[in-house]
Amino acid sequence: MKKLLILVAAITFAAGALAHGEPIIDGVYNAGEYANSIVPTYDVIQGLELMYDDYSGGVLAWEVATTTSSFTLRGEAVDVAPGDLYISFMLPQYLVDNAYGDQAAASGWNNHTFQHLWTSDNVAMALELSDGSGTVFDANIDYLSRVGHPQDPDGYWSLGLDGDGSLNVGLAEHLKAWNTSLDYNLNALAEDWHDYTVNSPDPSDPIYGDWVFDVTYELLISADAFSSEDINLQVTYAHLSPVKTGAVSVIPEPVTVALLGSVSLGAAFAARRKKS
Repeated sequence: MKKLLILVAAITFAAGALAHGEPIIDGVYNAGEYANSIVPTYDVIQGLELMYDDYSGGVLAWEVATTTSSFTLRGEAVDVAPGDLYISFMLPQYLVDNAYGDQAAASGWNNHTFQHLWTSDNVAMALELSDGSGTVFDANIDYLSRVGHPQDPDGYWSLGLDGDGSLNVGLAEHLKAWNTSLDYNLNALAEDWHDYTVNSPDPSDPIYGDWVFDVTYELLISADAFSSEDINLQVTYAHLSPVKTGAVSVIPEPVTVALLGSVSLGAAFAARRKKS
């Protein structure tokens, strides 16, 4: 099995009042949306053998909520509390994107179908106590899944901890909200998702300019998941099936993207609410 490893330097930040407002869990990463971000570096590994190294691109971003707020996602209200953690992970387009079907070749794909994106793709994220004493939250987040009958689906959505997702450590209720870019494209941007289950938009399509080609995951994790103010954030891997032809080589089997090291949140949680 081939793996893609993301090497990230640990960093520490402090929470404070933010003029730009807090992020929106819509599956779309926007520059300046998050208070903190880094550009990961990638290594490609097959088995235990390093194949390619020093690729960089995409974004890992995060922000700690400082105020109480609420928003609606998929028809349900989501309450945000001070100390809740917003996370966005966007993969670089030279590895994967949301172009498929007839539009895949123009984006550098040898073969990329809609089904490639809604079967098996997911990302794993974990929060660990910075003193090394344990993991408080670890989950795989589903990128997109078909909902309903195979011949007559009710739609395609990111199912979070269901579908290709799973909860590995912690409580399901601590994942307050999640979204992905392809979920956004189909269910917020497109007038009718049925139009995009074979081909992504071509340049003549009115929504082409707004279609989010970046493969992005966004999460909101409750502050109640943290038993310490010092937390390390890890993206342990992302499952890609497949990657682009020109990214590393033609890889017919799935690829795993893993993050080595962690981002230290440190004093960021100093402003979070204290449990009674």
